[in-house]
Amino acid sequence: MIQYNIIDQTQFYDKTESEQAKIDAKKKSLERNIETLDSLNLLIISEFGIDVRDKSRKRFNVDLRMIFCKLIRDIKNKPKITQEFIASYINLDHSSIVHACKTYDSLYLVNPKFKELADYISNLNKKTNKYYFLIKKFNEDTNEQVREKTYKLIADHILLKNNNNTFLKL
Repeated sequence: MIQYNIIDQTQFYDKTESEQAKIDAKKKSLERNIETLDSLNLLIISEFGIDVRDKSRKRFNVDLRMIFCKLIRDIKNKPKITQEFIASYINLDHSSIVHACKTYDSLYLVNPKFKELADYISNLNKKTNKYYFLIKKFNEDTNEQVREKTYKLIADHILLKNNNNTFLKL
């Protein structure tokens, strides 16, 4: 995960409580947006081994970058994640994000392979987000010992499930 510095631009004068509350809300919003971008990027990395921030012009990488931009733009966050914010995350200009979203719309209608890839990532993202926020809440609400036992049980369950699937295929 990339760590971003969120600079408090009003550090040089005394703040009232309402100004401080606005600053805290903005910081929290930025952190949530970064978390959203990171979670989708990590999903793509884990599924395809490709980071959307890489400067590759290979067709598959460009398609993944377009899908990433479109999915992030369509998220209903309040406040909405801006094109400039997405662009700074993947080291591009905001006009590249506009172009990626427009190209996505065209390719989605015309190219069946692209549509299949986009739908796959979108569905995977929806499933992953559901579990991600459940796990995040679990981590915040429980102590270290309970978390360790739970994660061990989950790992054992996954191992057993994989072994059973291997056994069934034979």
